[in-house]
Amino acid sequence: MKSAEGRGRTLDEAVDAALIELQESRRNVDVKILSETSEETIVEVTIMDQGAPALGMTPAPTNG
Repeated sequence: MKSAEGRGRTLDEAVDAALIELQESRRNVDVKILSETSEETIVEVTIMDQGAPALGMTPAPTNG
């Protein structure tokens, strides 16, 4: 999976920096906070596999 590291003064700035690098939208990525201080936040943003269901969103079994 493709990922990028983002840095910023806030969580939003760090995520936005990584999204620009990946050229992706927020709804298609997973965000992991690597470091968060009063001066800087560092995140790893990974593009989610489009074919895999989102966590907690598994389809219900059918009786067919």
